[in-house]
Amino acid sequence: MGITKNHLWGAPLALLLAGVGCHSSQKAAAPNLPPQSNPPTITAAASPKPRPVAKAKTAVNAKPATETKATTPERVSVPAPAPPAPKPDPVGQLITQAEREYQAGQDNYKAGQTDAAKQSFDRAFNLIMASPPEVRSDERVQRELDRLLDGVNGLQLEDADTSAEQKSEPAPIDEANDVTFPVDPNIKAQAEAEIKATHSDLPLMLTDPVVGYINYFSSRGRATLENSLIRGGRYREAIENILKDEGVPPELIYLAQAESGFHPLALSRVGARGM
Repeated sequence: MGITKNHLWGAPLALLLAGVGCHSSQKAAAPNLPPQSNPPTITAAASPKPRPVAKAKTAVNAKPATETKATTPERVSVPAPAPPAPKPDPVGQLITQAEREYQAGQDNYKAGQTDAAKQSFDRAFNLIMASPPEVRSDERVQRELDRLLDGVNGLQLEDADTSAEQKSEPAPIDEANDVTFPVDPNIKAQAEAEIKATHSDLPLMLTDPVVGYINYFSSRGRATLENSLIRGGRYREAIENILKDEGVPPELIYLAQAESGFHPLALSRVGARGM
């Protein structure tokens, strides 16, 4: 019985001793191992400090430099544009040209060059008469025309009083009224044929007095008619333009021709002077 107990305790004891021995042997062998180096100390990297919220918003809202430069160009001083040139005034230009010719006529007249003066006066009147209707109807042009006419007529009156060469001449209409010509049947027949082939805005009536005037201007008064036609060539176009603009028949030009012969010094018995 005693053997049995000793035997039972022996097994655990043997195991215990075996474990102690193994542990001792490990301790004994430990000095022969190379020393182990300590593991490196790991230091946590310092986290960046958070930026203020305002700076973060600024960084987010900031635009690239190129974009800012494109949207905000540099200010360059640009000179103010020159004012537009004034529109040309055809009325003012016409008056200036006519006045220049009129003054040239005045100078020539004072220098005794009557022919040159007349040419300058004619050019002044022709400039106005040949201008477009919308220009000629302007009040400024009408005032200028009246002024030129008064000036030229004043010179003609003065010259008529001081010069024996340019005295007033009797109006052709007065001379024709003093003459009575018989009716020539041949002239009347020829006039009737011409009237049928003539277009006129005025009614053409062939009466005996008309045939008498035709007879007069075909014979004795022929020179008077020819001179009036020559002088009328200077003013015909201008007068016809005025008659057209006024809406009256252009044949009225022959009324001026019959009364004055387009002579600037013609003086009728009733005191009508000039053309």
